[in-house]
Amino acid sequence: MKVVIESIIVGLYTYFISIMVNTKDPFLIGFIKHFVGGIIGLHKYYCGIDFNFSLIMLIVESIFEGLIFKLMFSTIFEKESKYHYFFTGFLLHLVFDILNLHNIFCKLHRNVNINLLL
Repeated sequence: MKVVIESIIVGLYTYFISIMVNTKDPFLIGFIKHFVGGIIGLHKYYCGIDFNFSLIMLIVESIFEGLIFKLMFSTIFEKESKYHYFFTGFLLHLVFDILNLHNIFCKLHRNVNINLLL
């Protein structure tokens, strides 16, 4: 049940980003979603640790998330709607949790040597 609530929150967060940025580019929405989340500390909150943070790594991860977001968005939806950003954010969070990719993300940041990433 916790993952469903988290997914709804991520969906709403994604929807609000799509409104604030006012773009129809799913890649850009996914990129901004991850990048802003890293800057404001959502990743640290989600992982429950004060993990190593690198701007370079955050940019690379944000590009990766933008690509995944665009792929899922264009695979599911034929026409664009702001509400589709909610569903894409919701589904991606749910799928990443089911595939255990969130835990891998958190472990990666726990174990990375910050000096190698600067």
